Amino acid sequence: MAKVKENDYLFLSTMLRARESKMLGRDAFERMLAADSLEDAARIAADYGYPEMAPKTVGELDKALSQYRASVYEELGALISETELLDAFRIKYDYHNAKAMLKGSALGLEY
Repeated sequence: MAKVKENDYLFLSTMLRARESKMLGRDAFERMLAADSLEDAARIAADYGYPEMAPKTVGELDKALSQYRASVYEELGALISETELLDAFRIKYDYHNAKAMLKGSALGLEY
């Protein structure tokens, strides 16, 4: 991988800064957690740019959010030449997902 220069991804940084105001922040996330139903939580997410969802289970909501996150990574991957840089950001989610699957399996939960 070639050395990345400071200005190599200036366009990407600018694009992400412009989207930042529509990103799901702490307050919105807490509102989702306090929502009365999955549908209400999905509506809050949709207010922040996530696709319209009609989840019936937590697993469906998680799957829809994961698909959206994957599409964002795909979009970013198309904009940069060193796609390995995105792998550093995926690690957090891969670790969390593996841990959640093990815990769910131990508790006998199905998604």
